[in-house]
Amino acid sequence: MTAGWSVVLRQEEAGRWLDLSVNAFLLRHFETMVAKQLPVREVLRRLPDALGTELSQFIRIGQELCVLEWDLTGCLNEFKTGYQLAENLTLKKFSVVYHTDNFNARVYKLIEDVDALLALFGGVDPERRSGKGEPSRRESMEKSLKEDSRHSILKLIRRFRERDSIKGAVEARNRFVHLYRRDEPDWRWGLFVPATRIREYETASDRFAVELRRMVDPPHVDDYADAQADRLLEALRGPTISR
Repeated sequence: MTAGWSVVLRQEEAGRWLDLSVNAFLLRHFETMVAKQLPVREVLRRLPDALGTELSQFIRIGQELCVLEWDLTGCLNEFKTGYQLAENLTLKKFSVVYHTDNFNARVYKLIEDVDALLALFGGVDPERRSGKGEPSRRESMEKSLKEDSRHSILKLIRRFRERDSIKGAVEARNRFVHLYRRDEPDWRWGLFVPATRIREYETASDRFAVELRRMVDPPHVDDYADAQADRLLEALRGPTISR
């Protein structure tokens, strides 16, 4: 029980998202920046209103990505604490399910923000909704990267999305969202009742939920939770976009 790691420290590397967002803006307007023949800081300080607004968009997404990486470490730390300190079996199970969902939702949001940053980089409005029959934002973003010969960036983001730990988190998040949408508008109240939350999760064809549901011994739940926490931690390990 409670084997392996106990705390995940925030990584300073998450701050690179801030530099990356500004560098993406500079690269998008490279010719304009070079023509100024001024230090970068001075150029950024003197930007016209339109470009200043665009830079703010880049920076906002970079800030979100930085915070999301820190949130992911927080989710894992709360995951460990939650099931270890829970007073009974039901709360232990609820803690595992709740913090797993929380983690997966943030992985999904991180990918969405990466796509948004690359969309801005490619001149695609990340907030514009695609109309019927129009390409999605991701399709438009990837097309712009191809047209600008940014093949290495496109290859990197696709490899990131296809990592088992990342892909699994996104698929689990989608299962969770679709499961509760079917019961609108009453589903919201069910989320706040641990027993209901666990029971409803079992209706999904989800091996994680089924295994957890069958456990009746707290130490076994703790062992299972430790293994689940290790699986989630893999999403933060290995090559990432910000490194």
